[in-house]
Amino acid sequence: AGHVDFRAFYTAGKILAEGNGTHLYNYEVQRQAQNVSVSYSADAVPFVYPPFSAVPFAALSPLSYRAAFWTFFVFNIGLLVATVAFLSRRLFELDVRWTVPFALTFLPVAPALIQGQVTFWLFAIYGAFFWLEKRGKGFAAGLVLALALVKFQIALPVLLLYALWRQWRVVQGFAAGCCALLLASLAAVGWSGLRQYFAFMANIATRVSAGADQAKFAMYPGGMPNLHGLFFAALGPGRLSTGLTLACSLALFGWAARQRRSSSMALLVGLLVSYHVQVHDLTLLLLPMGLVISSHAATGWQRRTALFACCALSAAPLYTVLGGLGAVPVMAFAIAALLPYFARSTHEAAHSYMLAPQTAATR
Repeated sequence: AGHVDFRAFYTAGKILAEGNGTHLYNYEVQRQAQNVSVSYSADAVPFVYPPFSAVPFAALSPLSYRAAFWTFFVFNIGLLVATVAFLSRRLFELDVRWTVPFALTFLPVAPALIQGQVTFWLFAIYGAFFWLEKRGKGFAAGLVLALALVKFQIALPVLLLYALWRQWRVVQGFAAGCCALLLASLAAVGWSGLRQYFAFMANIATRVSAGADQAKFAMYPGGMPNLHGLFFAALGPGRLSTGLTLACSLALFGWAARQRRSSSMALLVGLLVSYHVQVHDLTLLLLPMGLVISSHAATGWQRRTALFACCALSAAPLYTVLGGLGAVPVMAFAIAALLPYFARSTHEAAHSYMLAPQTAATR
């Protein structure tokens, strides 16, 4: 467990606990801290997350790396089970006796656990967002969504769609949450550390997108199951793949903005257009997949396509085959196949809006 993503989280917490937050985004400081606290490696597993996301890991700093890893491992399993059990009763209306085993055996969950990733935090955050948004609590939903900025590359597209859908209470809640997280980040690393973070991320993005230092920064665009990965794998780094990714992302946004408001659609679009998504991030697909399986609202080709996509996304051998062929980005088609199920034209959405009681989230 020495060279997994948890290596970066653990040492980030160590750096904060030792009062060196201003140097958190210095690559050499990260490398030295990891070599001292974990094990020697020529390259660091870079900590590429916003400063506030390092704060909880400071609580694990008194533990040895191995003890901290297994503590976090058990915590993640407990969080996944608790979130699935809650959503099964409150959102999916499915029997928890099969939803929990299904979630635990969903293939993306395994690498998330092994890597010691924060995927399960995000799953709980987006689960709470789905539930609050469904109940018409827009401001609270936006407040919770701000916590998903741990992986802002997914959260910001979700927010943008809610802004395009004119869900201003969600946007206001998100803004309030951002203010709180900014204060937490400043307390952790200060202004200089925050500036260093943006420079650090810009440098990594430039070098990785150009095809350089992918192994050093543990980022492989050609293995990402989204639009970025699809075009990068097919065309390699360069203006053509970047241009096609941007064009398809904008087209997808334009199409989604014309559909009814849907938390599932927003999350699916966020995953597809994100510049950085790994297989373990697909754990989030348990949310829209649960809604597809539990609902009978849609019929015809949309539901059949969505159910077929759910089967494909749940098939562990498919991930193995695609991984062996270096074709993981093909999974983007299965993710996109879920979109029509959650789509409905704007005039139908307006009709539903007039029939439904108005809430604070829609005013």
